[in-house]
Amino acid sequence: MPASFFGSGAMGIDVDQITADVAFEQFAETVVFNGREVQGIPSRELVTLDGYDGMVEERTTLEIKLADVGQIRGDMPVQIRGKSYKVDRPMTDGSEFGVASKVLLRWA
Repeated sequence: MPASFFGSGAMGIDVDQITADVAFEQFAETVVFNGREVQGIPSRELVTLDGYDGMVEERTTLEIKLADVGQIRGDMPVQIRGKSYKVDRPMTDGSEFGVASKVLLRWA
C-alpha cells in the first residue's frame, strides 16, 4: 500500500471513523437520547460499580456517536425499545478515538 494510505491530511483515512460507521450501520437502532432520535448500539454488560467494593452488576449500556449527541452528562433521559433510562455515567469519554462513547444506563 502507498505510504499516504494511512497518512494524515487529505490523503489519509480515518480508520476510527470508518470502523464506527460500519459498526453503527450493522448494529445500531433508533433510540431517543436527551429528546433527540439518534442511532445507538444498546447492550447488556457486566460492569463493576464504583464505590461498592468492586460490586459487579448486569446493566444496560449504550454506544453512541459523539457527533450526534454532543456532551454527555449524568441523568440525561434515554429511551430504548420503549423503556426509559437515564445516563448513570459515561463509561468512555470518546477521547481515545473521538468518534463514539459508551454510557452506563439505569432505570428512570
